[in-house]
Amino acid sequence: MRHYGVLGGSDLVKIMEQLGRTVITDYDYVVAHTNGELIGTQSLKSFLGEDKLKEFINFTLHYIADLDIPIKRGTFIEFRRGMINVSPIGRNCSQE
Repeated sequence: MRHYGVLGGSDLVKIMEQLGRTVITDYDYVVAHTNGELIGTQSLKSFLGEDKLKEFINFTLHYIADLDIPIKRGTFIEFRRGMINVSPIGRNCSQE
């Protein structure tokens, strides 16, 4: 038997906004939900601890600073409860 799921870095409300309200019935799991019920949650900050989290963020920012890429604009690291989104060009960068 196969199980199908959706894995995202957002909460269920945002996932439903992006994929439609039927996402909770279209898939077996919408991590970390099944049948519309929360089955677990974990904070990266709680899991890693402040020191390891800060070490990772500092390393990543130094790494991005040394990249030779055409454009760098805006937010390079977006921290959420369950994920860290890293964008070397910056999330505010446009094609202009």
